[in-house]
Order: sequence, then C-alpha cells, then structure tokens
Amino acid sequence: MVAEAPLPGVALCLLSPRCRDVFPAHAAAPPCATDSASRTAHPAHAEGVAADEHPAAPRPLGHHRRDRPPDRPRYTCTCAASAGVVGGERDPLTLARLRHPSCKSTEETIAKALTGNWQKEHLFVLRQSLELFDFYTAQIEACNAEIERCFAAIPPRWDAPAELPELPPVKRGSKTKNKPADSTRAELFRITGVDLVAVDGISASLAQTILSEVGTDMSRFPTEKHFCSWLGLAPHNDISGGKVLRSRTLKTDNRAGQAFRQAAASVTRSRSAFGAFYRRKKAHLGPAQALVATAHKIARTVYFMLKHKVAYHDIGAQGYEAAQRERELAALQRKAAKLGFELTPKAAPTES
Repeated sequence: MVAEAPLPGVALCLLSPRCRDVFPAHAAAPPCATDSASRTAHPAHAEGVAADEHPAAPRPLGHHRRDRPPDRPRYTCTCAASAGVVGGERDPLTLARLRHPSCKSTEETIAKALTGNWQKEHLFVLRQSLELFDFYTAQIEACNAEIERCFAAIPPRWDAPAELPELPPVKRGSKTKNKPADSTRAELFRITGVDLVAVDGISASLAQTILSEVGTDMSRFPTEKHFCSWLGLAPHNDISGGKVLRSRTLKTDNRAGQAFRQAAASVTRSRSAFGAFYRRKKAHLGPAQALVATAHKIARTVYFMLKHKVAYHDIGAQGYEAAQRERELAALQRKAAKLGFELTPKAAPTES
C-alpha cells in the first residue's frame, strides 16, 4: 500500500485545514488561483491584449516570436492591436488588420472604433494592463510547470501497467476556462487508475480540486453515504418524537462539495443521464434542491469509481428515462398486487 502523497493543482492553493494532514507538503501552496483571478481583471482596459508583434507586420493572435528585439516590450497577451497602440502605432487601418481572424467585427468597424484622440492617461493605463497581464501569465506558467513536476513525482495508487491505455477524446462541447495543462488528465488517470474527466460535468480542473481535498484512499469513508455526508450533500434531518420536523443540507465550506455542485450545474441542459436526472428532480423539487441532488449523484459515482476502480459509462438521457419508466412500472405492479389488482398493458390501437 503506497502512502498518501500530496496531489498538486490549482486547487491546492486554498487547501482546507482538515486535509493538510493528508497533504502536509502543500499546507502552504503557490498562489496559482490568485494569479489567475487577478489576471482576468487587467484585460478590462485592453481586452484580449496579445503577443509581442510589431504593428507593421500583422500576424494572427497568439503567435509568439522568439527573435524579439531586446528593446521592445514583451507582450504575450491576446490582442496585437493593443500592443500596437502601446508600441506607438496610431493608424486605425493598420491596427484593424491586427484583429483575430475569428473576430466578428470587420476591419472597417474596428478602424472606425479606433479613430480618435489618444490621451496620455489612457495609454498609460493600457501599458500597465499589458504588463500586468504579462506578469500574471508568466506566474501561471511557472505554477503549471511546478504542478507538472509534482505530478511526475507521485506514484500510482493502483497496479498500473507498464504502458497506460490511451484515453478517449474529450467530451464533445467541453470547454473549460483557465484549464490546466493537457497532460493533467493523463496524470490523474495514472495516479488514480480511473478517468474522472470522463464523468459528465467534471473537468480536469474540478478533478484536481476533488482529489486535492478527498485524496485517493476511499477506505476512510465506509460507504458512499458517509462520503456524501462529509461533502455536505446529504440532507440533515431535525427529528423530534420520531417525526422529521425539518430536512435541509447544512452550510459548509467543503471545496470538494462545491466542486460537485459546479459539476451538477454544468449538466443541467446536457443529454447525459445526470442531465435527465436533474430535469426530473427540478420538476417536483425546484432548481436548488435538484442541483444538490444531482451533485449527490455525481459524488456517489466518483466514490464508486475511486473505490472499485471501475470506468464511467454514460447511458444517456434516453437510457435513463427508459430505466426510470421501468422502475415506475415495477412500483405500480407491486402496489397493484398489494391491493389485490393486476396491471395489464393497454392494447395498441389497430388501424382500420
């Protein structure tokens, strides 16, 4: 049995005190999440500020030149036009040609928007925004490099083969803001033996958060009920005289429970089994309770995956609805038999 070792990730930046005994090496973690949150505020003045390109040589956004002159500022953001403005370019047509090919506005519209006076205080704010965005980007890259180094040092928690199988493609339509490195999913699979990212609603970032809080040793939770209760996803009943007076979920700051709630919120409109379950619960419980119930169901799924090393398989919304119909029919048959009746299916109408 391999001893628990700290799991790296952005989630470790705000590691809760109750799990620091499991991950002692990361009691004080790098401020990756703080950097990412701070970085998003600076493009408010220069949204999408881009790479270090000279305005005279327009290139697609995101293109980086390694042979940058040493006397020119290094901007690695996402809008070459803003970098061109700071670099001294004032021609609206030249700046408009630096727009990203996927931009919906035409060059004429952008050139018209860039026509006007250039006030010094606004240019000063723009330059500072670019430099701050660049600084936080470098900090996040350094944090990601440290995370990958920590991942490589963690041994697998299962009898892993010499060569791991290839993981299936990422779920269709899966988009994650500020997602971690592409190798994160493979590293999590190597450590845990299951692909948590394959679960509908769980991204690589949420998987890191869950594992940094929960760990990989499910023996600390005797059953899935204990696990969901610890997450704050199980109802708390106030009972007096054998009668339930009030039932509710208690307020908690459990970050793993919050991650499961986020996963539930992302499947509300999906065609997965979790999406169909949420919509069914929403019809008679309301959206708030349905969200907690869906998070509870996803948490139970993750518990069984980590404990029994089983892969996730989604039956889809149609499969869930068909199984739910079978359960309802079985319940009706039991109730009818208890009352002395027998259910007979209605004959299909014949065509005349």
